[in-house]
Amino acid sequence: MTANEPARVAILGSCVSRDMIQMSLSDMTRVPVYVARQSVLSYYHPATDNKPEHPEFPHPFQLNSYKSDVYGTGLKQVLIAEDIDLVLIDLVDERHGVYVSPIGEVITRSIDGIPTGLYDTLTDWDLVEFGTPEHLVAYSQQAEMMKDKLIEKGLFEKTVVIHSPWATHLKTGEEAPLSVGKTADWANAILPSYWKIYEDLGFTIIKPDPDTILGDREHRWGAAPFHYVPEFYDSLAEQIRPYLEKASSDR
Repeated sequence: MTANEPARVAILGSCVSRDMIQMSLSDMTRVPVYVARQSVLSYYHPATDNKPEHPEFPHPFQLNSYKSDVYGTGLKQVLIAEDIDLVLIDLVDERHGVYVSPIGEVITRSIDGIPTGLYDTLTDWDLVEFGTPEHLVAYSQQAEMMKDKLIEKGLFEKTVVIHSPWATHLKTGEEAPLSVGKTADWANAILPSYWKIYEDLGFTIIKPDPDTILGDREHRWGAAPFHYVPEFYDSLAEQIRPYLEKASSDR
């Protein structure tokens, strides 16, 4: 990578990381790897033996995310990418839990899969809900594995976890809408236990300005507890810029 090239960012997460890059850092970044709609629990736990037939997704991005999830290749995509300057992790796509087969295969229960009826075919799989002790233990084990693999590739010091509470209200003062029946209060009671996993493992964590944790009805993707006002993304971007500037100076 030359000094004039934008920083290469890999995302293991959701719209939170993506929107922050697009809205506040697009002038100095590009995103060659975006692993979305996939739980950390699916990494290296492919569901290739018992995978269901994939449904018809309306967009290739959704199908590609589903295939990556089923084959457990989310983290691998980051590890094999060349010249990654920054890895971003956020937890929004964990919210619907995962399905686990009797032999330990994992499929993420995603916002794309729910309306297709895909998960109705997993009759002998267990739904492991986000925030349950079983999910938390499995997540902790996976986070340790992620740290080891990121260290091996020299990416751990370039990895940042985004601490992003859900917005309870929109900027207008209205209550934030539910996300498939889930409230911001529900998410905000669960998320701290997961952020603590990363903190205890020594990951770098950044937090937004608390005054900016507001949903935005004018957001490109509509109102949601994790579709924030521009100031939210700007407050995170200011903490990311030093990583991008360091990447530029190291070229």
